[in-house]
Amino acid sequence: MKRCLFLVEGPFDRQRLAALKGLFDPGKLEIVPFGTDILKSKTYAEDTDREIAALLAKDKLYVFSDFDMIVQVCDTDGCFIDEGLIKQGNGHIVYCSDHIEAADPQSVRAEHRQKAKTINMLLASGHIMLYYNSCNIDHVFDNNQNPSDAFKKSAAIRMYKNTQNNHEALVRALFAAEKSHSHSFQDSWNYIKTGTNSLMATSNLVYFLLDNYEYLTEDAKALVDTYRGKE
Repeated sequence: MKRCLFLVEGPFDRQRLAALKGLFDPGKLEIVPFGTDILKSKTYAEDTDREIAALLAKDKLYVFSDFDMIVQVCDTDGCFIDEGLIKQGNGHIVYCSDHIEAADPQSVRAEHRQKAKTINMLLASGHIMLYYNSCNIDHVFDNNQNPSDAFKKSAAIRMYKNTQNNHEALVRALFAAEKSHSHSFQDSWNYIKTGTNSLMATSNLVYFLLDNYEYLTEDAKALVDTYRGKE
């Protein structure tokens, strides 16, 4: 890894995970939000490079060629559950431990089919490394499956303040968030695609550290070694 582009869904995700940059040498990791759930796009998996280049062109801070590794983090949103578990509800979509309620179930089912298809295509191509938070990042780190925007903002700021100068807290949180008890990146994806697991509070982001261990700072390696030994 010379320089890694770490793509997240929105600005609160970037705020929450900003301390990740401190686990690598300065300039190794740049976190950029898409500002939308790009995995719902019908063209993203086939046109990934163009979409990312267009994103970078908006801020004019980086260009695609600045990076030799592309990583992306997604929310699963329950996209792998059986479509029959997406039920009629009222108002905003509501995520539950074993089903989803929505005012327009058919629309949500179509979005889920597209998102699952995009995820599978990205994983199969291996062009970028894709990691997940399930059902969403607030569910993983604060056990809030249906957060308000105000909660997302305050929780993101709180996590950043708790981890920006405390790398141990961040590494500990990432290891604790991996609740599938998988033994590899691939196993973690097999888990999340099973049953209602994509509605569960778990994350495979710790594999980003494990799979890029050689690029971590020495202090970060020591932290990873400590928590890996406690598994």
